[in-house]
Amino acid sequence: MQAIAESLVRSRCNLIIPASFIDLFNPPEEALVQECARRGVFISQHHVEPLGVSAFSFFNYWKKRGRELKYSYYSHPREVEEVWRAYAKKWSAYPNVIWQLGLRGIADRPMWMADPATPQSDADRGALISAAMAAQVKILDEVGAPTPRYQTTTLWAEGSQLNEQKLLTIPNDTIVVFSDNSPGWKWQRDFYTTPRRPEHAYGVYYHH
Repeated sequence: MQAIAESLVRSRCNLIIPASFIDLFNPPEEALVQECARRGVFISQHHVEPLGVSAFSFFNYWKKRGRELKYSYYSHPREVEEVWRAYAKKWSAYPNVIWQLGLRGIADRPMWMADPATPQSDADRGALISAAMAAQVKILDEVGAPTPRYQTTTLWAEGSQLNEQKLLTIPNDTIVVFSDNSPGWKWQRDFYTTPRRPEHAYGVYYHH
């Protein structure tokens, strides 16, 4: 990571996701983030780990507390929010974090694939993701994440489809990141149909 971070800044780049599925409560993994922070670059999170929490982090957190739970914001919202809060507090100790909002499940699949109890309609699923993003913003406010605060949501896979149907409520002051349909390398329909609003900024996530 030292060599990567040095190459990054020598190339005049300014942002990195240090690794996917990082668990800041594991010191060897946190060391990757520390090295990037030492170089002064912006640090962000993969779309599978909102507020720095992947399914692995969720399982690790509750395993230490003697519980085995489904990684499901539908069946265990309070437990998921507790983990988001713990990790957001730890991540907020670092400067220049660009926070990821959203809701994805195990193996970068929709969260409801691991929980059959989750409602099946697109409208209900959009409402669940919207509620998760609203809760994440509230948590960032609670833990005192440094300001100015930058937050993104990546409209990958079902996120793009639900956004195209206008079933997502994306928090204000969020960078909306459109994605391609990898491996097709084409923009999805919501890239063209989404009205650009002043309360959002916009970006792209493209597989190259």
